[in-house]
Parts: sequence; C-alpha cells; structure tokens
Amino acid sequence: MSVTSLLRGALIAGIFLVPAIPFIVAELFLFPFITGKNFTFRILTELLFGLWLLYILREPSARPRFSWFYPIIGFLLVGLAISTVFSVEPYKSFWSNFERMEGYVTLIHLALYFTVVASVMTTTTLWKRFFEVTTGASALVGAIALLQLGGVLEIHQGGVRLDATFGNATYLAVYMLIHVFIALILFVRNFHNTFVRYALPLVILLQIVVIYYTATRGTILGLLGGLLVAAIAIAVFERENRALRRGAVGVLIALGVIVLGFFAIRNTSFVQESEVLSRFASISLEERTTKSRFLVYEMAWKGFTESGKTALIGWGPESFNYVFNKYYDPGMYAQEQWFDRAHNQFLEWLVAGGILGFLGYIALYIVALLMLLRAGGKISVAERSLLLGLLAGYAFHNLFVFDNIVSSIYFFTILAYLHYLGRRETPGLMFLSRIDEKVQMRLLMPGIALVTLGAMWFFNTPHLSSAYGLLEALKPQPQGAAQNLTLFKEVITRKDMGRQEGVEQLVTSALTVARTQNVPLALKAEFVDAATQELDALIADHPENTRLHVFKTELLLGLDRRDEALAAVKKALELSPNKQQIIFSEGLIELRRGNYTRALVVMKQAFDLEPHFDQARILYALAAVYAKNIPLATEILTPRYGTHLVEDDRLAGAYFENGYFDFVIAIRRKTLERDQSALQPRLQVAGALLAKGDRAGAIAELEEAIRRNPSFKE
Repeated sequence: MSVTSLLRGALIAGIFLVPAIPFIVAELFLFPFITGKNFTFRILTELLFGLWLLYILREPSARPRFSWFYPIIGFLLVGLAISTVFSVEPYKSFWSNFERMEGYVTLIHLALYFTVVASVMTTTTLWKRFFEVTTGASALVGAIALLQLGGVLEIHQGGVRLDATFGNATYLAVYMLIHVFIALILFVRNFHNTFVRYALPLVILLQIVVIYYTATRGTILGLLGGLLVAAIAIAVFERENRALRRGAVGVLIALGVIVLGFFAIRNTSFVQESEVLSRFASISLEERTTKSRFLVYEMAWKGFTESGKTALIGWGPESFNYVFNKYYDPGMYAQEQWFDRAHNQFLEWLVAGGILGFLGYIALYIVALLMLLRAGGKISVAERSLLLGLLAGYAFHNLFVFDNIVSSIYFFTILAYLHYLGRRETPGLMFLSRIDEKVQMRLLMPGIALVTLGAMWFFNTPHLSSAYGLLEALKPQPQGAAQNLTLFKEVITRKDMGRQEGVEQLVTSALTVARTQNVPLALKAEFVDAATQELDALIADHPENTRLHVFKTELLLGLDRRDEALAAVKKALELSPNKQQIIFSEGLIELRRGNYTRALVVMKQAFDLEPHFDQARILYALAAVYAKNIPLATEILTPRYGTHLVEDDRLAGAYFENGYFDFVIAIRRKTLERDQSALQPRLQVAGALLAKGDRAGAIAELEEAIRRNPSFKE
C-alpha cells in the first residue's frame, strides 16, 4: 500500500473517531465533561490537519475544492482575531477557561476540522458510513440516558433532567436534535432495507424520548420547528414519491394535533404534575425564565451598541461577563448572578465579534442554504428537506441557548457535508504543483511532523497539566492542607487558562482553612497570604473584572478586615452598580462596622431597584431593626408577609441583638407550632425569656427541649 493511501486511510479513520467524543468524561481533570471532550477534539484535529498537509502534498487532486464556506470561515477567523486582540481580556478571549473551553482557539480548530473533513469525505459512501456510525453512537448515548431515567445511573447535574455523558441536559438535547435528522436522512435514503426500515424508527424514537426527558424547552421547540419546516418542504416539493408526500402531510397534521392538544390540556393536573410538561405549560412572557432571557438579550444589545468599537468588532470571545455585569438588570435577581453567555448564540456572536462576527455567523447559514439548492441530483428532495429542517431546528434551538463543543463539531460536520453536496469540482490550491519526492521526504514531511507535534504540545499539554493540578488541589491530600497549597501555587503561577479558577478556589480554600481549628496558625497565615497576593495580582491584570473584586470582598470580610472589604466592594459596585448581591455585601459590611444609618441607606437602594426581591426586602427590614426603626421595618415587611414577625433567622437574630425579645419569642413560637421538637427555635425562646428576666420560663423551655430531644440533656 502506498504512503498516499495510508495517509488517506489514517485521515478517514481519524474522522470516524469523532462520534466517540461525546462519550469522553475525563475524571482526572477539572470540569471532566468539558475538558475531556475539548482536549480530545483539539488533539485529534491537530493530528488530522498534520496528516492532511502531508496528504495534499503527495496528492494534488485531494486539495480543497472551492465553496463559499472557505471565505466565510476565513472572514470569521480574521474578524474574531481582531476582536480577540482588542478584547478587554485578550488571553481569555483566545484560550477561554476550563468551564467553557471555547474562545478563539476553538474556532481555529473548528476551521481546521472543517477543512480536513471537506477535503477527505468526498464520496457518498463515506458520508453514509459516517452518518451510520454517528447514529449508532447516538443510540448508545440514548441508552445511557435511559439508564439514568430508570435510576440505574445517576444524573450528574442533579434533578430529573437527563444528561448522559454530557453533564448538562441542554448539551445532550441539542446532540440528540441533530441526530434525529441524521437518522431520518438515513431512513429515507435506505427505506428499501428491511433492517433500516424497522431499526431506525426505534433509534429515532429513543432520541426523541431522550430530548423530551432533558426537559430543554428550546431544543424541543427546535425539534418541532425543524420537523415542521422539513414536512412542509417535502409536502410542497416532493413530486415523485407520493408516499413520502402523504407522510409529510401526516406529520404536519400530527404536529398540529400535538401543539393544539397540549394547549387544551396545559392546565390539567396531568400536565402540571409532570416535570417536563409543566415547564412548557409555564411558558409565557411573564414566566421567570422567559423574562430573564429577555433581560439578558437587552443587556447584550446594550453591550453591542455601547460604542462604535463594540458595534463593529465586539467585546471579544468569552467577554460576555463584562457586558452582563456592566448592564446588569435588577430584574435578574432570581437567576444565576454570573452569566458568561447571552443564552442566544446569535447574540453571542454579536457581542463577541460585533457586526462583523454576527454577519459571518449568519453567512454560514446562508451559504448552507445555497449549497442545498446546488445539491441537485446528489440527494433527493426528501433529504434536502430534512437537512433544511436540521438547520432550522438547530438555529431555533440557538435562539434560546448557546453552543458547546459537541454541537459545534456537528454543526461544522454538517457544513462539510453541504460543501460536498454543492462544491465546485474545480480543484483548489492547484497552483501548488506536485512537489518533488525528495523535497517532500527530506524537508516538508519532517517539518510538518515537527510543527504538528509542537502544536499539540502548545495547545494542550500545559493546560491539561493545570486541569489535573487544580482538581488535585481541591482533593484532600495525604500530606494535609500544606500540600493543597503547594498544588494551588503550581497551577496559579503558570498563568494559563486555569489561573482565575485557581485563584477563586484558593480564596475559598483559604477561608475554609482559616476557620478550621486543627490547622496550625502558620499554615493558616500562609494560605491567607497566598490567596491575598494571587488575587491582588490577578486584579492588577484585570481591574475591570467585577467577579474578582467580589471575591476580594468575601476574602477580606471572612478575615474580618471590614474597612478593606468596604473598599473592595465599592470597586465592585463601580463596575456593576445595579447588582443587588454586591449592594447587599456593602450593607452587611456597614452593619458589621456598626454604621447602621449608612447600612439602612444602602439596603434601601437595593430594595428600590427591585421590590419583588424578597431577600432585598428582608435585608432592608434587617437594617431598619438595627437602626431601631421598628415602624419602618413593619412598613417594609407587612405588605409582603402580613406582619413584621417573619420567620427568618436573620430577622430573629436582629430582634434579639437589639432587645426586642417579645418579637423573637413570637417568631419562634410560630415555628414551634409546626414542629414542637425543633431544638434551635426553642433555645432561642429560652434565651429571649432569660434576657427578659423570666428565669422560670427559660428553664421550662429548656426542660421541654430535653424532653423532646433527650440527647440534648448533657
């Protein structure tokens, strides 16, 4: 077998390994569901691209054929490169972090992957085999999800939403969405095959069941929308196969019945008691998640339109957290406080790459549609319709969530398939004639091999080491906490993509160690000093990162360095003035400093931003109690709770500290009415009675506590 044939065989084998990526969960690394898949994809792509360069040197006819995907992907690479260079945090824009592992580096790898697949997968047979392999892989993933549904395997993210080997229900859902359409394409193409005719419907049913039990509303709507588009296209354009046309009409009727039927029963107990159906029944413009999505979209738009620079080239990849914090809307109080994604892939491109990045991303869909039109006789009307449905369903899904590495890989795989269907047969890069065999063997092939190995080390090895080291730093070590500190320092001092995660975890660990009694004082001081120094160094490099100033506030407050904590939280508020959680920190610091008048002003500010936020109401009332303004506390609490005697530990503690013992007794009696054996509420009643001078009453409460909790007697 010739070297050229071996290279081609190795390339095809490597491409056929891609369907195995979803199964990879790297337990040795931090964020195992993310890091394992991403590093595997990067290493595989780098290896494939190196082999591909060697292959096209030896085989000129294998060089890329032109399609408009190449200039559009090139445009995206250039545009995002500019956005990365001028990003507020260029290093992160390029490398991302372990939790996401996207950034510009991932776009580079996706472009290389597309180039290899588009050049090597040049026959219908190869694509058919690839689709069969990846459909089989999706069935195995589905089987794992079913084991989770049956309780045999755990759901990694908790709750009831299946996540299989993805660790995230949404990621699993979009993977299955893509494969529903791939399986349908195989079904239509091979309907004459008896095995396919009976086996594939079972696989498709499995995929749909898994999507349903991920309870991912955007993906389920995307599936319905994609099927609707595909069915309409088949019903309108299919002329030869009447059975298919009738089937498409049947699908349209079924979709209509499903949607209308659901609306008819959405308020029934059957729907309301279902974890999945109730999520759909709750969809409305007033529903909390829906409202929060629109608030995030508004923040993204403000970030995009902030200036001419952000409108043109964006904030850079992985920079949405800056937009989120700067334009934070107080209506987001009930949601995650550190959004790093716009939860809309189109807006994500708009924020990251400005109008240039957004237009480039949209252009991928436009070119995909053009390739479908040019596919001609290569595929049937039904297959084209299903590919159209796939694109529509995927795009609709991306209106509500964001991509992950697996969905991105398959998106670019589908683009490569469309390139195959609609490409021009004129060879590209033919200005490079066949290069002399001696030059290949002595110079180019060794050079490409060295560059490939160097790229594999540069893009992966240091970061793999950090992902491993960070996880080890978080585990109990045989040598004790001192070894954990050493591991933290090893990761952080590398200053790679794990640096911020390492510093944040070090701060959390330092506070834990500082509160642990059996740790030597010298080691406690070493932990605190290391956390302080590394956090300050990171802030010096990224002074506009709100999250870092919040971590500094928590560290200083945990060490009871109140004045310094106040300075840190004020800096955080300069960067994110409307985030109530940060305002709360300022108010609580002022309470600890005994500045009750200022605390009351601060807590009122947080409350006025969003009066529906119960925590803001409680903390505002708390500040009023410490300011000994009980009428104000009553005015704050009564409209929401009907009384100022709210069963809240913080309020009970504030009433006690400020001498309002009757209030404490009344609050804790409410709790005891529901649970007579509750120990802490009864002890607080005893304490309040004793503080009032009622020793007999306090003793009676303690005796009752002992009677109901005999182990408390000692």
